[in-house]
Amino acid sequence: MLPGCKCDICGRRLRLKNSWKASSLSTLTAIACFLSMLYFRAIPPENGILFGIHAFAFLILGTLWFHLFGKPALSTWTGAASATALARERERFRSEMDSVDNELQR
Repeated sequence: MLPGCKCDICGRRLRLKNSWKASSLSTLTAIACFLSMLYFRAIPPENGILFGIHAFAFLILGTLWFHLFGKPALSTWTGAASATALARERERFRSEMDSVDNELQR
């Protein structure tokens, strides 16, 4: 569910969901961290601090990929909305924004 935000007017939640690009970059980051841990012998009993740095780097980079390349999804009580429901909501939002802009221009 996280990260997410909630519309103040309608109460719907918009959240990020994973994408192919984000999961691929996270997988490559995990492989790179694992190979680096093997190279530097970052094993918890022997070198726990270096292991922690590798784990922290993986979490930060994985979160970064998710935020950069995640796809927005409309979340409802029954789960994520379909692509057509998301397109319908997007069109309704645009029409509401156009009507507000027209009101402000008058």
